[in-house]
Amino acid sequence: MPAKTFNRSTVLALGVLMALGLMRPALAQDDFVSLQWLGSLIGQAAPTLDEDGWLKDSLPSKDYFVRQVVLLDVFDYTHARWTFTLPYLKEWHRRYKDAGLRVVGLHMAQYTESAVTENIKQGIDVQQLSWPVWSDRLGKIKAQWNLTHLPRQILIDNTGQVVFEHQGEGDYQEIEAHIVDALEKLNPEFRPGKPTPYLLERDQPGQILWSVTPELYLGHGQGPLGNLRSLIKDQINRCEYNPVHVSPGHFYLSGPWRSETECLVSAGPRYYPEDHLLLVCQAADVYAVIRSSGRDPVKVYVFLDDKALESSAAGEQVEFDRERQSYVMAKQLRLVHVLKADPQSAHRLKFNPAGTGATFYGFYFRSQLRSGKG
Repeated sequence: MPAKTFNRSTVLALGVLMALGLMRPALAQDDFVSLQWLGSLIGQAAPTLDEDGWLKDSLPSKDYFVRQVVLLDVFDYTHARWTFTLPYLKEWHRRYKDAGLRVVGLHMAQYTESAVTENIKQGIDVQQLSWPVWSDRLGKIKAQWNLTHLPRQILIDNTGQVVFEHQGEGDYQEIEAHIVDALEKLNPEFRPGKPTPYLLERDQPGQILWSVTPELYLGHGQGPLGNLRSLIKDQINRCEYNPVHVSPGHFYLSGPWRSETECLVSAGPRYYPEDHLLLVCQAADVYAVIRSSGRDPVKVYVFLDDKALESSAAGEQVEFDRERQSYVMAKQLRLVHVLKADPQSAHRLKFNPAGTGATFYGFYFRSQLRSGKG
């Protein structure tokens, strides 16, 4: 059968264009098993990505996928663990693009706001991605492949079949070995050279890390709220807790807060020290997913063990006012690096919004080698 001609009104199917340029029908959802079992996609056909899902200025050229190997980077731009994988994805893109590797971002929104196209564009612009990104804004591929845990890397060979998949961080040399294997099958004359060295010592297998607080999600009923009184959904709750009795891995609310399906929203009209979210955590780095629910940004002051952050402890998005008080700005939905801390013990991290509408979705924590490196 002759290859079909690509044009901007046709549906773009990765497996088809990579192999012979022929269209493949999308598989039904029942043809897939849960991706909680790694390896469940191996042997399946590449997903069908329609033209409308490509972000503006991200639509690939018609020969971008023809007889190539594709690495699908499945992500949400607000997910900290995705950002930890980016140095390796960028290095593989640089090393192997001329040999036939095509990295493609497949964005799957974790939150309603992270499905907004403009928010996605801003999120990926911050990370300076140099490959095309397709937004699964309607959840088609997520439902079809039952993708419930991000980030994920899915490798598709030049015949349009999934040959490898991986969930989360780590195992970078294993992933690269599968990429090289697929490229060698594409071109037997390909000579890969030495594998990418580990960019951080902590990424090497078998390293011993300090204990770290698990990820926290703040949607109604999701996270480990330490307050004795439960929150009422979609209402302003007057919250209080006993500061003497707080436990690691929990968060505590004081003052007026609104509990919504995906998030917590500050309801105080201005800055009051008693209106805050307290997080008791252990980590080398703390990241927060925040936004402003109103039209104007909201300043959120940040305190570590009841003191303003020192410059050495401040994350990348932390700012300081004239009084050297530390804060982050809640504006469009984004991931902010809040804290660099001693990972050997738990700390009290307090967020004091300076007005209504500071919205908190979740927290991510990263550990460190017990040697103190990486």
